[in-house]
Amino acid sequence: MASPAVAGASEENCNNNDSCIVEIPKELEPELTGTKNIIYRVPRNLRKLKEAAYTLLISIGPFHHGKRELQAMEQNKKYYHDRFFLTRTTKSHDDLKTFINDKCQEVCDSYAGTMKYDACLILIEACFIIELFLTNYKRKDGQEKKDYILRMEWLRKAIQLDLILLENQLPYFLLECLYHDIKPEDKCENGFLLLACSFFKEFCTRPGENVQNIFNKMKESDETTEGSGKKMKKIKHFTDLVRQLRLPINLQTNPFQSGDNHLYSTTELDKAGVKLTSKCCCLGLEVPALMLDDATELLFRNMIALEQCLYSDEAYICSYVALMSHLINTKEDADFLDEAGLFTRLSDEISFSNFCYASYCKRLNNHYEKWFNRTWTKGKKVYFNDLWKTSSTVVGFFVLIFTITSLVKTIF
Repeated sequence: MASPAVAGASEENCNNNDSCIVEIPKELEPELTGTKNIIYRVPRNLRKLKEAAYTLLISIGPFHHGKRELQAMEQNKKYYHDRFFLTRTTKSHDDLKTFINDKCQEVCDSYAGTMKYDACLILIEACFIIELFLTNYKRKDGQEKKDYILRMEWLRKAIQLDLILLENQLPYFLLECLYHDIKPEDKCENGFLLLACSFFKEFCTRPGENVQNIFNKMKESDETTEGSGKKMKKIKHFTDLVRQLRLPINLQTNPFQSGDNHLYSTTELDKAGVKLTSKCCCLGLEVPALMLDDATELLFRNMIALEQCLYSDEAYICSYVALMSHLINTKEDADFLDEAGLFTRLSDEISFSNFCYASYCKRLNNHYEKWFNRTWTKGKKVYFNDLWKTSSTVVGFFVLIFTITSLVKTIF
């Protein structure tokens, strides 16, 4: 966030002009941690691991605007903006630009780092998003067949992924306030949140769960009292929305503990009789199932970057990735769980002081370190692994008892 002198100057500019610049000393980036910052540049140590996870086709917000390789989509954003004013609202462009300018300081405070505030650009991008979401939501009317983005599945998927990139965001509060101020003639009755959930449903829903169920759970969680279940935080932007929707419904209120996050691998735990699968609950630890596709790594890398910048004390996604990277450490571990190489790559450069699986890891480690558990499990695998081995072991046991009994009778 800008220093007090700069912030005052920028606020004056916001009131008098269409654009303003909030200057931040370069040496402070990206460690800047203003309390109002919610949109960050991805830290360099994370970006260098896989640049492709943070690259994009269309720019949203100030961080990537003006890049030559992104110019092809600028005309499309303008087309959606124009279509929105023709078909969705009776308000004028100047009215909405005034609305955007009134939010100048709040928007500037949302970005960590130097940015140029351009009310016209923000309005075009906000109208593009709202128009795209409304068209997607009204698919039953057949509008998507005529829509440039939605009628081409590859392009729809690419835009969908671009809109969850951490560096490619507009503040959620701005989009929601603008949507309610515009009051589109064919608006969604449940508001902007349902539009967003509908557009990002591939990332939000679990197998067999539809968008309306997800939306209803989010509304219910807003009314959940502290300590009784997951409490949805105020949504910051689309990266944050997808992250919150990926968290378990029955999330503990405060499971984080400091200390070592070491855990024995799946192969080692198996030697102590611990069986872990995606649907198994063992010693209190349930490994959440994860659907893997081409977008999984991109999604997780951006959620990890968000937690590293904004949720360092509630790094659920980082904890999950760290847990899985410990469980899947060798090729043999992959025989037990399928997500073999992904988590090893994702866990690089993650740092956090609190680990939400700390108590489970301690319990599993203690179970493994007990000599009896490893010996008993090894014995079961050697002598009771299948029907034939079990039968042979039982017969051998009785033969041994009979032999010892006969020997004792002979001696005495």
